[in-house]
Amino acid sequence: MKRLLVALLVAGCSAEEPAVQAPSDPVVVYASYEDKTYLPGLLSRFTEETGIVVIARHGGREQIVDDLIADEINPPADVIVTRSARGITRAADDGWLRPLPAGTVPESVPQSLVDGDGFWVALAFRVPLIVYDTRVADLPVPKSFDDLAAEAYLGRLCLAAAENLANRTVIASLINERGVRATELLVRGWVANLATTDIDDEEGLLRAIEEGRCAIGIAGSQTFLQAAAGDGDGVIGTIALADAGIDVEAIGIGRHARNPDGAARLIAWMLEDDFQGEHSAATLQSPASEAVSDRPASIVSFDRGVIVPGSKNVAWADEEALRLAERARFP
Repeated sequence: MKRLLVALLVAGCSAEEPAVQAPSDPVVVYASYEDKTYLPGLLSRFTEETGIVVIARHGGREQIVDDLIADEINPPADVIVTRSARGITRAADDGWLRPLPAGTVPESVPQSLVDGDGFWVALAFRVPLIVYDTRVADLPVPKSFDDLAAEAYLGRLCLAAAENLANRTVIASLINERGVRATELLVRGWVANLATTDIDDEEGLLRAIEEGRCAIGIAGSQTFLQAAAGDGDGVIGTIALADAGIDVEAIGIGRHARNPDGAARLIAWMLEDDFQGEHSAATLQSPASEAVSDRPASIVSFDRGVIVPGSKNVAWADEEALRLAERARFP
């Protein structure tokens, strides 16, 4: 009730004293980037082109959303960039984003990468991949995630902890498509085939395959491409499956934005082809815009084929995926 009264008082005051200040206000961007120099460097070009100053602030992947929802961000966020669909969806569901103005999202961005209620849009996306040891001659080629529970992979499978985004994305996607019970039975089959349970992250999984401790696993496309940079020995191969789902880097406008017009202009600029191409190459993610053709060749090979228009991504079943993994004794 207290939060409701505060909201009503704020709304009442806005009629006499508009919340939107002068267009010269800077656009404050909160982003969950570990590299605190990357985003300011790119966004300085937006300032050069438009005269709108951008202030970039950084926080943890979940922390910036927690702070936004708790109303502890000061100054208020004009724009928030999250590294996962889960974060941006929580912010939208709790009422801390405002709808994107009409015309902000170009037609080159498919509707599968735009929030159904219009509160956020993807800047880029990542795809879970099956990764495998190309040196193992008798390793069957999996045609689905069901195959990873087959006897042929007994003692050969490695999985990072369930908290890793690729695993959460796959499990959430399977829940959306098959339901909880069928997905849990499949995940239990994976667990039964594990060669080891001491792998914390996707980078560790790739090392385990390189070292011959296991032969096959699941990792995100971004993690694989980062590990493969400069590595020409081709030890690890990849397979992209249509039912893997996707996870996105997403962007939206804060509910208490002081410069919402500038925020909308910035988002539209970040969805233009120039930014999309550069951002894709720098972060090793697939661009949201279908018009970008100069993305890295390694990304082109497995991006567009896994987007199903209208399909749900990881956000809708993320928490359920983690609970399922815990019940199935996922590592």
